[in-house]
Amino acid sequence: MVLGNSQAAVAKSMADTIGQRLVGDPLSALSDTIKKRYFDEPKWQKNFEDVVTSDPHLHQLHKQEPLMLANAFETIKRFSPTLAKDRLATRSLLRHVAMSGGEMDFGTMKLLAETEKFHNESKRK
Repeated sequence: MVLGNSQAAVAKSMADTIGQRLVGDPLSALSDTIKKRYFDEPKWQKNFEDVVTSDPHLHQLHKQEPLMLANAFETIKRFSPTLAKDRLATRSLLRHVAMSGGEMDFGTMKLLAETEKFHNESKRK
């Protein structure tokens, strides 16, 4: 009797794990992709365009070297998707990149990741 209950518990646990991996994880990944493509990406793009066009220095630099700010913004999105939607944070970070000649140091990337982590943890509470 005890062995049967143990086997049933193990079987249920395995079924839950397999179900999560075969169904839950792919659905979650699909949901994340849809959210990113149809909701986040337009917000990011609008923010980037608004910041670059409203700041004369960034606007001029973007005309001269369009990939510099675009690449920097991709890094901002990767390490802190939340800050990539914030106009003031984006402007400040892009100005920092412009002043450093198009480079973003590891300290800044670490700060972006920590800020994102802090923001996500505060949303859960």
